[in-house]
Amino acid sequence: MTITKLAALFAFNVSLLMTFMFFILYFFYKSERELKYLAVLFFSTGIYAIGQFTMEEIKIPEQIIFWHKFEHIGVILMAPAWLNFCYEYTKRKKDVLIRILNYSALLFLGILYTTPLLITNETALYGGEFLQGKEGPLYFLMLLSLSVSLGYGYFLLVRRVIKTKQFHSYNIVLLIGTALAILFGLHDVLILLKINIFGINTTLFEYGLYLMSFSLVYSWVIARGFQEKELIKDVFQRYVAYPVLKGEGNFGMSEVSIELEVSVVFADIRGFTALSEKLKASEIVDILNKYYSNMTAIAEEYGGIVDKFIGDNVMAVFGVGEKVNNHPLLAARAACDMRDKVHKFFGPEYKDMINIGIGVNTGKVIMGPMGSHRKKEYTIIGETVNMAACLEDRAYRNQILITGEVYNKIEKYIKAKKLDELCLKDKDRPVTIYELEGIKQY
Repeated sequence: MTITKLAALFAFNVSLLMTFMFFILYFFYKSERELKYLAVLFFSTGIYAIGQFTMEEIKIPEQIIFWHKFEHIGVILMAPAWLNFCYEYTKRKKDVLIRILNYSALLFLGILYTTPLLITNETALYGGEFLQGKEGPLYFLMLLSLSVSLGYGYFLLVRRVIKTKQFHSYNIVLLIGTALAILFGLHDVLILLKINIFGINTTLFEYGLYLMSFSLVYSWVIARGFQEKELIKDVFQRYVAYPVLKGEGNFGMSEVSIELEVSVVFADIRGFTALSEKLKASEIVDILNKYYSNMTAIAEEYGGIVDKFIGDNVMAVFGVGEKVNNHPLLAARAACDMRDKVHKFFGPEYKDMINIGIGVNTGKVIMGPMGSHRKKEYTIIGETVNMAACLEDRAYRNQILITGEVYNKIEKYIKAKKLDELCLKDKDRPVTIYELEGIKQY
């Protein structure tokens, strides 16, 4: 047995193994519809390869024609399998083109062995190298179907990569493998037309198909892992401070608690309990969600993160994740925006009903995972947090209270007036507080 036959048998067996594997996977994971198209694609690649390699070895005309037709079962199945995979991979809805290719494949399979319209019962010399079946009048229509499938599928892949800006290694491998398959296929068609640009008389498409098929497998497997990771990250970051999740600064998500200096803002809807008694449950939920969303957007605009929601209270932290020296000013600016813009988020019927009180403090906190072994929360604790919450509790409607620590750090940037000192039972000395009226233009 020649090396060519051994290579053909090996390639065919690998294709059957991959086909079987993907069909088994599809049986267990029906939602992953790309699996069935990968199975068909490997099946068609194997048929094409064994047909092509065998046809090059034999000399009997009847057998040559048989294997040439057998080879083209793979070509016919390849077009819809490839494009269906690209539609699923790029999340594109099925359209008229994919239906035309699917039905065309059935039509071509029907006439392949029943008529001489695709391949006649005569032989012809291919590239001066070996005999194959002579092409029938519809042969180039079949090639056109495959060309449209490969070309349009490649276009969808390129467009998706550019649109999503996911220039990851698995996408590059996929694009290179497919491009080589298209290039090798173009070479074979040109040889068929007696145009030899590359100086190679033998067929190359079977090799291109294996490159494409294995690049598809690699890309699909890696992409699935990457997408699952991104999905977990997307869900996780809704519950954990995003800069911490990204591991910015000199810390990340770990079991180790650390001390750092931050600014904390508490913003609470005044009189919400009384307001909620007048509203339906659905209306309360709508108000809170709108309130949370807009307060979060303002906090993030100034580089802050929302640590938690406590009833109708929002706790935001500034200075986490990056080395920021002006986080007290960022917290003050965010607080002013929260106070000034809160009425714009609701309809006129709530204009006089939605008012907030805000407390701001700056200082050292402990950040890390807090809770039991069953449930933990990544958050900050400390006297700085308690004082900010205390100020918020004492603030009137549309009032922002800040500590002397905040005032001393940003005095030249803000408009504020000193209020009476606050005596707290846990404090040895009275606490100096200020009412923040606004931010100076600078």
